[in-house]
Amino acid sequence: MFLGACLAYTFYMKNEIGVKLAKQIRRLRKKNNWTQEELAEYADIAVRQIQNLESLKNPPLCRINTLKKIADAFKITPSKLIDFKNN
Repeated sequence: MFLGACLAYTFYMKNEIGVKLAKQIRRLRKKNNWTQEELAEYADIAVRQIQNLESLKNPPLCRINTLKKIADAFKITPSKLIDFKNN
């Protein structure tokens, strides 16, 4: 699987895909009634990463393995996390 082979791949979030991803993460987090702190805990990542991903004020580098951790926290596949049809 491509995603598994690219765990160290990083990309900048300051583009259309990054904005859609930020909205998707925020939408899923709110759907689950989670705070940013709770999502960070469930995904085992820093709260600052969630804050940066959602705000896009300082576009972070985002690793594919970070997206996988976030998807795992939502109990969805990474491909569902980046499926923007409903966003």
